[in-house]
Amino acid sequence: MIDEPTGEIRQLAVAPHHEHDLTLARQQPLPLPKNALCVVDLGYQGLAIDGCRVVWPFKKPKSRSLEPEENIFNQRLARIRVKVEHRIRSLKIYGSRY
Repeated sequence: MIDEPTGEIRQLAVAPHHEHDLTLARQQPLPLPKNALCVVDLGYQGLAIDGCRVVWPFKKPKSRSLEPEENIFNQRLARIRVKVEHRIRSLKIYGSRY
């Protein structure tokens, strides 16, 4: 878990073998403040955290395109998520050195 405004890493899950992020999130308690907003990607669909609001982007249905409002919402979420993804990448690069 990464604190979005500061970029501070609050929690890191490590698995002995390959494990899906959603599985790890469900196995470990997340120390989130009450009424926190948890912005996730589509890989976390179905995640529920007590006392927190989990938000993920709209998924494009097979039968139609996303509505303009849905696209705007997804773009705004992506601006937040990209900071988190960059921090995860930096951890992976750092870890691969050792």
